[in-house]
Amino acid sequence: MGSREGSGFEIIAPSRFGYLGAPIPLEPSIELQADVYASLLDALRIKRTVVLGFSAGGPSTLQFALRYPHRTIALIMASAVSYTEPLSDTGRLRLESGINRIIGFESFLTKIVSFF
Repeated sequence: MGSREGSGFEIIAPSRFGYLGAPIPLEPSIELQADVYASLLDALRIKRTVVLGFSAGGPSTLQFALRYPHRTIALIMASAVSYTEPLSDTGRLRLESGINRIIGFESFLTKIVSFF
């Protein structure tokens, strides 16, 4: 967690299941991840929030907004995955090739990570 001086907002950046040492439940799902986000907000006594889904965090943050609209002030999807069906090998190669051609993408990621 971190505070943006003078903004009135606090940044909470939880890890998805399996990332940064976060445990993986026996039956993980994007719905369960959304419920875990809600439980975290409950524990922190936060009633409403702006939700940012970046990259592979997109599906679970989208689920949070769908499951908890009364708690979602806004949903921001930044380069977020929104399709949860597995890609074919050809589809994955095309996606990776496209991402690798985006000029400035690596710099953008560095700036986003340093913000948090």
